[in-house]
Amino acid sequence: MRSEFSTGHVLDENFKLAVHEWQKVYTIFENLDAAINAAERMIQENTNIECTLLGRENSLIRYITPGGE
Repeated sequence: MRSEFSTGHVLDENFKLAVHEWQKVYTIFENLDAAINAAERMIQENTNIECTLLGRENSLIRYITPGGE
């Protein structure tokens, strides 16, 4: 899941503010390494994005921010 770092507002896959239930706010990856790489790329391209990596049943795996984890 990605959100704006400065506000915490959840963003959809197009980096638009998620306000409708049809907007896709989660991305499912093949494995943890792929998810970490994608999150790090997103943050490098836009330093106002933070990513939360969640596991099954929404358990927190990792929180990645522009300044590090």
